Amino acid sequence: MKKITVLRDHSTTRAPGPSPHAPNDSDCIYPFVGCNDDQIDQERMDAWIGRIAEWKEANNIRVLAFFLHQHKEKTSAALAAYFTKKLNSRIGTNINVPTLKTPRQIGKNDEPAR
Repeated sequence: MKKITVLRDHSTTRAPGPSPHAPNDSDCIYPFVGCNDDQIDQERMDAWIGRIAEWKEANNIRVLAFFLHQHKEKTSAALAAYFTKKLNSRIGTNINVPTLKTPRQIGKNDEPAR
């Protein structure tokens, strides 16, 4: 049976940051809820990247699903790219960095949902 750990951090400020409890050889799901302040969200993401790196080095984590959500989604793609680049650099992964099409890049067949 697969063990899944749901990680929680209800903080939307600089403190207290990620939970100190490491998963134990499990697949992890972490829903990151941003507070729409890029500086604070990046600091929180940096703390999570550090924690994820520690867990990976200790072989406590097999799979991580990291979901990003904000109440105002305007900067979500940029924050997702920030997190992915930093995580790739820190733990040596090669996860594709998300990109966001600008209105000029959107073709007739892939109109944005309204």
